[in-house]
Amino acid sequence: MSDSSPPSQAASVPGLLADVAAALGRHPAHSAVVVGFRDQRLTFVARFDLPAESLAVDPTSDATAEAAQVLHDIAVQGHGLGSVNLVVVGYGDAAPVITMFEVATAVFTVHGLTVMHLFRVTGERYFEHRPDQPTSTGGGTPFTLPPRPTRTTAGAPPQAHCAADPGADTGDDTGDDTDAEAVLPVTGDAATAMRVAHKRVMARLKAMVLPAPPTGLVERVDTTVGEDLGRLVHAVVDNAMRTCHAGGTLDDDAAAELIVLLGSDVVLDYAYVKTDNGDGRYLQLWLDLTRRAMPGFVTGPACLAAYLAWRAHQPSLARHCVGRALRDDPGNPFAVLIQQLLDEDIPPHLAHYIALLRNAGGAGR
Repeated sequence: MSDSSPPSQAASVPGLLADVAAALGRHPAHSAVVVGFRDQRLTFVARFDLPAESLAVDPTSDATAEAAQVLHDIAVQGHGLGSVNLVVVGYGDAAPVITMFEVATAVFTVHGLTVMHLFRVTGERYFEHRPDQPTSTGGGTPFTLPPRPTRTTAGAPPQAHCAADPGADTGDDTGDDTDAEAVLPVTGDAATAMRVAHKRVMARLKAMVLPAPPTGLVERVDTTVGEDLGRLVHAVVDNAMRTCHAGGTLDDDAAAELIVLLGSDVVLDYAYVKTDNGDGRYLQLWLDLTRRAMPGFVTGPACLAAYLAWRAHQPSLARHCVGRALRDDPGNPFAVLIQQLLDEDIPPHLAHYIALLRNAGGAGR
């Protein structure tokens, strides 16, 4: 990471690329460079090597995880230097650079940083990629690298090189009444039955996890990792999946048990992994449990419903689910992550990076 501020040479892409080379003291190769701006002033330039293993071979590989961690660290340092807008430049073959763009866009979005532009330099051409669709590009523009640069000393504060983001989406997704109704709490006899079942489940689970420190049930579930509890967690989630596959609905006790257990990170992670497979029936499962959950226990099923709705290209429904989650637990990191995915129009095909983001510190619960 360098916080040097080389002056801008031209309000153009070649000028930006020349400034990057000047800041680094060389023309990068097989690299990714992140340039940070605040108030149209350059604040930092950071470079890292693209992994020797092609990122495009396996998006869930160790190479991708390492790239996500490096980008997370850059985002943290960029925040410390006051940067809020970023330009990312990738040098090398198209496949690994484009996949790095996808990871970078997702990581920086979680950190509240705006990716203004993505540029790829391959050979003697540069290509501009849209931040909201990193895989899309044109035919590229020829340009000539300037003479090998030497580092410049900081002079007058530089001006930013980039115009407004051409890929910005100013649309407003307001949703509709059907999506709002899909997450409304149950009422009448159904609500009464769930309250009774909730009390039975709470009593049974408290008996299972005792003795425990004098904290709430959710904390006890997380800190008491006994074999009986582990078997219960797997059995409850797996039973819900089987019922869902058979086209059924969980009875009140089974629903209440799963809802309460989803207040534990251990259970939420297990349910997230087991149902994140593109099966639309699981979205209906989590919507049903969101409606039937008691206050204080809505966030778990609502987050899972929001995530799967986003995966299913239903942003309006996802927003309503996130709204219920955040009203139940303001600031919940998983809910905030999904809200950011929606606000920044992150495409669902990047879902395979979400686990990396949650584990890299950007959205850990």
